Amino acid sequence: MDWDKIVADCLCELTIQVSFQRNGRTVYNATTWVGMISLLTACSSQFGISLNYRHTTESLGLVRNVMSMVLGWWPIGFLIRHVMDQDLTYDHAVQQFSTTNIMAPCYLVITGAQPNQGTLLTRKRTGTLQPLTLDQRQYIVQTNIDHWVHLTDPKWAGTDELLQNALERRIQATQNLQTFQGTDYLSFAFDIMSKFPTCNDQTVYQVIMHPAKNIYVTRVVVNPPAQYSSARHPNTDHLQQGHYQPEYYTSDESEKAPLRKRNK
Repeated sequence: MDWDKIVADCLCELTIQVSFQRNGRTVYNATTWVGMISLLTACSSQFGISLNYRHTTESLGLVRNVMSMVLGWWPIGFLIRHVMDQDLTYDHAVQQFSTTNIMAPCYLVITGAQPNQGTLLTRKRTGTLQPLTLDQRQYIVQTNIDHWVHLTDPKWAGTDELLQNALERRIQATQNLQTFQGTDYLSFAFDIMSKFPTCNDQTVYQVIMHPAKNIYVTRVVVNPPAQYSSARHPNTDHLQQGHYQPEYYTSDESEKAPLRKRNK
């Protein structure tokens, strides 16, 4: 989860991992911010979901968002919480996220508990564009750019760094994924998420989720890679030590894992 670096520090301080329970049973886990009742990242035993910002060049976009609200269409964060609260299967969740009218465009990445259950939804307000699934691919990578776009338009990106480097982040993450060997994919995932530009000074938190194994781990990024001059913390010792900590995702301890690590 990346956000404008002006508020990224504040969001780091407010990031929490929450267990939502019903009748003494954990229905799902989620990462959110103190005071926020909608959700952007969550996972049940059936599926996990992550939201990503989608920028479009449509005219009067803000006006359309307001009109969508007047029409009673869903703010995406509230839709995610609504679907999670229903305790749905992966297929039913994908169907709801694909077709429900929403207030603003976005990307939704959904992972299931069974093999080949993975879907990328490029959402319009009233439908989905060119969905991707894991049926014929090993992995899906989504940043802040449409998956069928292979050239960054400067006018589209403007001064937004997350848009300017969205294609670079997608390419770098794809190349990193191609290097995977062995079976310790959780350590591998944390390692590649620690690399610039995937991790940068706008990164607030990172999540590893595995519905089938009931693994859900949130890691707040307090020391982003220092390629940006405005890195939040000057101490970069963690870059040599590595972010990965085995205790972060041990299945028996996943709910007890520390939310953040600070390097003093």
